Amino acid sequence: MGARFLIVAFLLACLLATTGLACSQEESDTATGAAGSPAETTPATLPPADWQSLAPTGALPSACLGATLVCLPTEGRLLLFGGWAGGGVYSGSIWAYDPATNAWTDLGPRGVGPAPRAAHAFAYDPIGGKAILFGGFDGVSYYNDTWAYDPAANSWTSLLPAGSVPAKRSGHSLAYDPDSGRMILFGGWNGRVDYNDTWAYDPAANTWTNLMPRGPRPAARDSQALAYDAGNKMMILFGGWSTQREFQDTWAYDPAANVWTDLAPAGSVPSSRALAQMVHDPGVQRMVLFGGGSGTEVYDGTWHFDGAAKTWSMTDLTGPSPSSRTGYALVYDPKGERVVLFGGSGGTTFFNDLWVLTR
Repeated sequence: MGARFLIVAFLLACLLATTGLACSQEESDTATGAAGSPAETTPATLPPADWQSLAPTGALPSACLGATLVCLPTEGRLLLFGGWAGGGVYSGSIWAYDPATNAWTDLGPRGVGPAPRAAHAFAYDPIGGKAILFGGFDGVSYYNDTWAYDPAANSWTSLLPAGSVPAKRSGHSLAYDPDSGRMILFGGWNGRVDYNDTWAYDPAANTWTNLMPRGPRPAARDSQALAYDAGNKMMILFGGWSTQREFQDTWAYDPAANVWTDLAPAGSVPSSRALAQMVHDPGVQRMVLFGGGSGTEVYDGTWHFDGAAKTWSMTDLTGPSPSSRTGYALVYDPKGERVVLFGGSGGTTFFNDLWVLTR
């Protein structure tokens, strides 16, 4: 329980080093799925993938974990907010990465912005052209504030939504649903209990709605991976942890039907883990998940999930990959047609490196 308390208090993988954490290259990390048998169904063969370190020039964001990335899709610029750099050091800075110059810029927005924090959620609203932030943790307090960052004005706005809002939390997930123009939030931890509620934020109306899905839903948890699968029009959730257990289940949320489905993939699946991230790669119509950690290991494997076939597979890599880590930030860059990863922690070391996964 002490280990769990430290983990959720920071939602950070540095704890894992204090619990005898080992690093795993994950080649053999192919736990049996819910079907209880070796893989009977595998996705179509994918072209090999290649992780490349970008090594940006000039000033860099602090090495940290629990930061978040969004991508400005027409520009290919990345926005990085927040993070925990160890001790009581939390960031409230927002940085921009420009792929044209391979350089970071500390944007220093005008006016008042969100308090420094980590383990928050950050998602881009392409209709309004703003990045939406919700919640997080600063080492003492949990938040349930909602902010919008306007890249054109380089300024933050505290949105103060009318009506009900999700409870204070960290380690929650937020993903944009392009069909409804809303952002879907799931789970999180408030320092005492985990949540399994599902909320929608409507940027146009500036309101939160507790969706209360019908039927079964994932168990309460935090630090799960969640992303929108555009090809299958559903949110895919994997893993996470709670005070009782670590998870390796895969769920789909259908925003149109307001229903969760336990996909119970056949064959090999990633082992139980939390503090991993996942994005959808439209080029191969698969979800991409990297690394993450459990109470005994930190991983560096790259996985794909095929939402149509409901199967997981390890990714065939042609070279090196980011080191084993948790709490990194991950986003898909549609202009560059690549998955982008920043930072995280391997247990005792914090990172501020930048990697891309291409084919």
